[in-house]
Amino acid sequence: MLMVFEIENGVLRKYIDNGEEKVTLPRGIDEIGKEVFYGCRTIKEITVPDGVKKIGNGAFKNMFSLKKAVLPDSVMEAGRELFYGCEKLEEVNIPKHLEEIPEMMFLRCFELRHIEIPKSVKKIGTKAFYGAGIEEIVLPDGVTKAENGIFSYCTSLKRAVLPETLEEIGYDLFFGCEELEETRLPEKTRTLGGGTFMNCRKLKEAYIPPFLERLPNNMFNGCSFEKVIIPETVTEITYASFRECGNLKYIEFEKRAKPPRIADFTTSKVGAFARSYPVVKLKADFPFRNPSMLFYDEFYFEKKHYHQVVHVVNENRYWFVDRIFYAAYEKNKEWHYFRTLKVLTEYGEPEDVKNYFGQVRSKVTSENLLELIEIARKNERTETQMILMDFYTESFGSQRLEL
Repeated sequence: MLMVFEIENGVLRKYIDNGEEKVTLPRGIDEIGKEVFYGCRTIKEITVPDGVKKIGNGAFKNMFSLKKAVLPDSVMEAGRELFYGCEKLEEVNIPKHLEEIPEMMFLRCFELRHIEIPKSVKKIGTKAFYGAGIEEIVLPDGVTKAENGIFSYCTSLKRAVLPETLEEIGYDLFFGCEELEETRLPEKTRTLGGGTFMNCRKLKEAYIPPFLERLPNNMFNGCSFEKVIIPETVTEITYASFRECGNLKYIEFEKRAKPPRIADFTTSKVGAFARSYPVVKLKADFPFRNPSMLFYDEFYFEKKHYHQVVHVVNENRYWFVDRIFYAAYEKNKEWHYFRTLKVLTEYGEPEDVKNYFGQVRSKVTSENLLELIEIARKNERTETQMILMDFYTESFGSQRLEL
């Protein structure tokens, strides 16, 4: 079947689709023009000959049947949206002298499971792999800048390796990568956009580079890790940085000369840790003005979805923070201590229960303590139950209770 190419001064300007499934471009071409193969529905494999130096914007865009593309290493410049919407693309190579992967180059390439990025690449454009089916990605040393959303909605991505040369990252780097388990921001990262790991529900670790001063909005929104340590270099935590981290149990701020600025309900209507509940242990060597406001946003505050927090200062001073009980605390501090113990008994570490009870034991009644023991029993917190039973015996002089 006759294939029709329109070539002008070494530039391929037009291709007439005659139903061929496998196409090899003629030699002698220096450049492929803009959107030459746009929307071709029959081509499954295309080969670009050696000698082509430039490929224009969207040259292969929306080729819905394309499964394989072979590009020569002579290509030095590629336009934006090169393979945009090639939903069946499974195999493609990136020319080894290309210095920039342009924006949206592989956007919505759902079947693209693997791709190798050459060492020549220094920059990756906005949404370059947005929605692609890649399962693992390794960015080579030499990449210094990643634009916005380059891996957003790569829902099959499980592992990503970022080079130490990467200093500047735009927003939504891994937004919506729900299967992502393993990756780390490079230690040299100094500029970071919002939404970095938003909704990465399987991410195992919240690693924060030691030179990063500002944690952007939605950085870890919707993640499931249990612990985070904030380096002393961090001076600002913006709104929703750790929003809806439903498994977060422990937050520690490394010792610092000056407390960081942390977004809360009073300053931004969305706290840095909004909706991360039901309980959090906060460890810091500085006091918070109103810790509960870190965990609220406007919607939850209005709907009265309240939240328990244990705030630890200098290892041995505890504050229980729960706005719904604030007025009661002012009127009846003994009752407040009991409420704190109830939260610790149900959610806290046994050692926390032991330490806090040691501070307030004179304010707790025998009825209170029996109720705490029952809470521990129902929640199968055996070690905590034994600690409370020992306290009951010591405090009220009765025979030791049995499990």
